[in-house]
Amino acid sequence: MIPSAPKDSKSPAEAKVWRTLAKLPEDVFVFHSLDWMDAPRGPAREGEIDFLIIDPAFGVMIVEVKGGEIAHRNGQWLQGRKGEPPTIEIDPYRQASDNEHYLQRLVSRKIPGGSGIIFGHLVWFADADVSNVALPPSNPREITLDGNAVERAPEALREAYDYWRGMWPTKPAPGPRLAADIVAYLNPDVELPCVDRPASPQTDTVETPPTLSVVPTPAAAASPLHLRLMRQAVRTLSAIVRDIVLLPVRFVFGLARLFGALAWCLWAWCWAKCKVILELCMGVGVLIFVGAMVLFFAFDKPGALDWIIGGFVGSFAAFATHHLFERLETYLTPMLIKLGRQLNSALRVQY
Repeated sequence: MIPSAPKDSKSPAEAKVWRTLAKLPEDVFVFHSLDWMDAPRGPAREGEIDFLIIDPAFGVMIVEVKGGEIAHRNGQWLQGRKGEPPTIEIDPYRQASDNEHYLQRLVSRKIPGGSGIIFGHLVWFADADVSNVALPPSNPREITLDGNAVERAPEALREAYDYWRGMWPTKPAPGPRLAADIVAYLNPDVELPCVDRPASPQTDTVETPPTLSVVPTPAAAASPLHLRLMRQAVRTLSAIVRDIVLLPVRFVFGLARLFGALAWCLWAWCWAKCKVILELCMGVGVLIFVGAMVLFFAFDKPGALDWIIGGFVGSFAAFATHHLFERLETYLTPMLIKLGRQLNSALRVQY
């Protein structure tokens, strides 16, 4: 557990989760309330990861904890204190996803081999029960933990890891060495010496202020300087070669995203036109049906019976087609948007 005691927090839910995660095996690293700041392109951004779990056997998991009363209404998650109606708007899944993407970019840039391991996120409603609740399709149950998971944290975390392993089946777990490298980077041992140290009373010479010293890891201390420089040179050259090789890949994926956006616009335009045509067909079918009914019953026209059947069948077919396409649009649009976001995030991290 890093730190070894929970940080001061006003959230009883985080304290409950901390006590639960403290019972995980000794080879699992757990960060509590890990702050971050980043400015990759543009103004600086900052945030906080409630819990970061680094399991050498499974992967890296970002945990967003929410306690109290939780509700989901009109596409918005709400939170409130225990015993009070939830009124505060929250977006825990977006928070967890943003923290995951930030940490994945950071580890990919700073840790050799860190770009290919499994990263995932989950949301833990520590005071709620979601066992008999129908969650939104964009918030899978596998990455949603509740108060019942406090008693079965290892199994619940294993299900979340299995979900992300199914999402990225070719990515491996970090392993003990890479997990230790990530922990050492996120939690380095640093000593800051004083720069205004007084001179020794036995001499009039003033001691030169020492520079910032960082306690090296055992692996770094054991490596000679020329080997470390060679490794750094190899990493730099490999990064340059990777960028040159992946340039056409980025171009192809950029074209694919462009054509995907154009195809989506074309589909939206065609569907708008089809809706108008189907509505016209429904109107014409109803008019034919009503007119034929009047001719059949009022003027006793036997031939109008065929028009009655044709008008009814045509209007019903147009209505059924219209309703089917509306249902498809209702269910497919959120799925396609989510798929596009996941693909975009994956491409941004990988390439």
